[in-house]
Amino acid sequence: MRGVTIAASAALILILGLTKSTTAQCGREYDMLAPLVDTYTAKNCGDNDVGGGVLSDEERQTVVDLLEFIRQSIAEECLFGYEKVKPGLFSFLKYDCALEKELKFECTAASATSDDKVWRQKAYSQPKRNEKRTSLFLRVFPKKWQMHIKNGLPDASKMSPELVSSMMLFLDSSVHSVGCYVQTCGDDEYIACKTGKDLVIGGRTEPLYTQDVSCSDENCKAFTQTELKVCDANLHLCGVRTQVVKIDYELAPTPPRPPPGPPPPPPTTTTTTMTTMFTITDNSTAENTTMDINELRNITGFDLTSSSNGLGFLLELVFTGLALIGFMVL
Repeated sequence: MRGVTIAASAALILILGLTKSTTAQCGREYDMLAPLVDTYTAKNCGDNDVGGGVLSDEERQTVVDLLEFIRQSIAEECLFGYEKVKPGLFSFLKYDCALEKELKFECTAASATSDDKVWRQKAYSQPKRNEKRTSLFLRVFPKKWQMHIKNGLPDASKMSPELVSSMMLFLDSSVHSVGCYVQTCGDDEYIACKTGKDLVIGGRTEPLYTQDVSCSDENCKAFTQTELKVCDANLHLCGVRTQVVKIDYELAPTPPRPPPGPPPPPPTTTTTTMTTMFTITDNSTAENTTMDINELRNITGFDLTSSSNGLGFLLELVFTGLALIGFMVL
């Protein structure tokens, strides 16, 4: 009987441990690192000639993958800005080549200023590594730990206007497609992205998504598109995931949460005065005389402590030792 009890206890501990591990992991307390993609080579988007730009199919896929990763993180109630968010119903995204063609620009018109319809950023060009470079979208798009969500909307009291606009444009649950255009101009890379829906950014009060609604076949029927009316039970998004290219991503753990309150004061520099004691034997009187280093400086005339390095103090000890020998001889 005792053996059965021990076995049952062990099984219970194992089950609890597995449950805790699965819950704590949440799958999304991480941010995706920018993967290596094909270097600057103008490639058609599907059957569409976008007329320039440097996006490859790999980099187009990273745009979709990152945004789906963030949507999935909300659906799984994961951490944003170090706080758990309420779940919501989202769909998978499709990359839209027509949007990429709309966004085409030349270097003379390159801009890093976003508006209500187009998200724009720039970054320094990445050096080639075996004819590869890191995905620009993943390099410049905000990380989850930088995002704060309150009542289904970006918390503008904790974020910059640029970050709020980024979330408004891409995390609206009614958005189902995205397209981007990338151009290299000198030492900089410029990216412009938009979705298939014009959104109201400034002064918006309507939540980006309906809170506390999870992915299920029944709930996914709320989407009008036929292909979105089914739930992917593994990824918790509505629809069927399409990947032109499959990419393996590395995940970076969310940085530790900074402590509450004002930042700690900078460390102060202190100067310590060292007093070294010497014992001197006067052979003429056979008496021991104790003298500190400051008294010896008065006798010897050496004071090298103004030196900023340890060499000065070492030299002073050498000269002081020689002076002590002379003092004892006398």
